[in-house]
Amino acid sequence: MADRCGFCGSLDGPFVPIEGMFTVLMCPTCQARRSRGRGPYPEVSDSEMRAGLDLLPTWVLEQKAAAFSVLAEGS
Repeated sequence: MADRCGFCGSLDGPFVPIEGMFTVLMCPTCQARRSRGRGPYPEVSDSEMRAGLDLLPTWVLEQKAAAFSVLAEGS
């Protein structure tokens, strides 16, 4: 069976494996559509995103860091 995109069904590669409950392949077109800054949200630079995090209370950032460390250890 040929490799195909798990999102749109395209046969155009190269594909990137996306891991979750199971691994699916994603084509470059779907990667571009789902990249950060696309969709209903305006595009922001890394420095603008960092400035936005400064608005969050410290306890929220601590919870986000703890959740990320659990995810990173499980990989």
